[in-house]
Parts: sequence; C-alpha cells; structure tokens
Amino acid sequence: MAAETWLWEERGRTAAPLWRKARTLAVDVAEPLIRLAQIPGAFVPGLDRALDKASDLTALFGADLNISPLDGPAAFAPLDGVPPPVVSKDGEGPVFFDGVETTITVAHNGRGKEQILLERIDLCVIAHAPGPDPYFAYSLEGEGIIGAGFIEPLRFYVEVGANGARPARRQVTRPDGGKAMLVARGPNFLDTDPPSFYAIGPDELPVMLKLTVTALDAGYYETCFRFFYRVAARELRQYTTDPIRLYTDGA
Repeated sequence: MAAETWLWEERGRTAAPLWRKARTLAVDVAEPLIRLAQIPGAFVPGLDRALDKASDLTALFGADLNISPLDGPAAFAPLDGVPPPVVSKDGEGPVFFDGVETTITVAHNGRGKEQILLERIDLCVIAHAPGPDPYFAYSLEGEGIIGAGFIEPLRFYVEVGANGARPARRQVTRPDGGKAMLVARGPNFLDTDPPSFYAIGPDELPVMLKLTVTALDAGYYETCFRFFYRVAARELRQYTTDPIRLYTDGA
C-alpha cells in the first residue's frame, strides 16, 4: 500500500505531543550547557515526563520563550522538484521527501523583564529506519509573524544521515553584501567561530529562523529541533519541537 498525500485542509493542525513544552533542566546551574546536552537520552522527546511535571514547580521566573509550533502548513516548505508530503505510517503527521524547510519564530513572552539567552539549537534524531521503503515510493518531478518591522531570518542548513545529524551551516551576509556560510563546530547550531548566542528581551522583535533539513542516506527519519536557553542567566530550560518526518530513497 502506498502512502496517501498529506492534506492540511483535511487534517488541520496536528495534536501537540505531551513533551512539547518548556522544561526546567536546572536552577542556578553552573555546569556548562554542552555537558548537560550530551547526557545520553536525558532530553529525548517522550522521556523524563516526571521532569516535565516538576518543571512547573521549580521554575524561578515567569519569563519564557514563545516558540511557534511546527504543526501547520505555514511552518513547512517542501524542497523544490519533489512530490508533496504524504501521511506517516501512524497517521500522526506529514512525511517530507528528501528534506524540508521549516520556519520557527522565537520571542520573549513579555512576562517579566528578565533577559533570555538562547545558547543551543540542535537536531535530535528520534527514530531512523534505514533503506528504501515501498510505502514511500515516489519519482522525482521536473505560523506567521505578528508585529511591526522587517525581520531578517536566520538561515540554517543541516543534513541528517544514518550516523545522525551533521554540523549545521548558517548563512551570513559579508560586509560587501555577499553571502557566506558559518559551519558549526559540533551538534550545536550556534557553536560557530565566532559563536552566536542570542539575547532576547521583552521589548525586542521576534527572531525568525529558517531551518532546512536534508536527508542523505536512504530511509525514514523522525527528527526534532531542541532549544536550550537560560532565563536571567540562571535557570536552564529546554524546548522540543513537534516531529519533523523525512524519507529519501538515497538516489
């Protein structure tokens, strides 16, 4: 049986998973973020739900990031020259062929004056089934921002293969007006030279992110983005996006 085309107008917004929320990972933490983020399985979606519940009790501040969900057609743009997305085997969401461009906006929620520092963005592989799958067989074909002012999006490009996500590349504008790429030194998209940390205050415009994920090796991928940030330079929190599902035959 072949997959059916995913039609947003018929299915509407996908249901928000239980783990899509901000979680408090540590309070007054002095440990470097990179060590916390590399604990195996500690912050994978669907795990540590006790920590989810406890976070509501341990949060020091009402200030937080509003991160737009990946649950509607405005958040996704299929790659050029490929068929439209199809329904996943479990029926829970769309599966994009070869890759997809996602749009996410990040803004201060305005509850308090504390500044929020976005320290890490990474791509987490939730599940991977290698090799071609007849269910996804295909042949190649020849949330909006609310506010005032022009916002230049931050553009990231990341490939994922059988061995996981590769270092992301961020497009930047050179002094002469041309474009260049900064390559991350590890899983953290913001770990570049120079490093790119983003301080977000209550009176600032949202930050728009354009993140393009491309699948390299044949197979099915279920991934998500993870955001790690500190409130008032003290409380460490994590937000996990909705799943991003990809399939490629590797051709």
